Amino acid sequence: MSSKKWVVWIFGILLSSQTIWAQPTLRGIITDGKANIAFANVRVYADNQLIMEGSSDSLGRYKLSAPPGVYRLVVHYPSFGKAYSARIEIVEGHTTVHHVMMAAPKVLPEAEIVDFRVPLRDQIMSGKGLIDFNEPPKKPNNPTPKNKN
Repeated sequence: MSSKKWVVWIFGILLSSQTIWAQPTLRGIITDGKANIAFANVRVYADNQLIMEGSSDSLGRYKLSAPPGVYRLVVHYPSFGKAYSARIEIVEGHTTVHHVMMAAPKVLPEAEIVDFRVPLRDQIMSGKGLIDFNEPPKKPNNPTPKNKN
């Protein structure tokens, strides 16, 4: 066989092996309509059972490999809460694209701080707290009286 035929033959084998072993993927972008949401949790469920999970990257993109089937996507980000998808069908040999629009961030009601105490760890680290490791122990202010007998 000529070298050109070998190259074509090897290329064909490599291409077909990728097609055989490639799992279908689910990918998309998580956004709030103004900006993409980085590092959001992405979970895929089938019949209320967690199948797989991952997270969006720094640009809000996610990509998960999944076996063919019908799934539900749940996306969570702390200040946004959760977003639930409708039915998503993943088909063999295809990439399913599903973008997620999160609701606007939840604004917490105003709170009034009534009391504040510096945590003990910070008191110790600053040397102003209950324990100062740089000073020797102090003698008590009221020594016990000595017996005069």
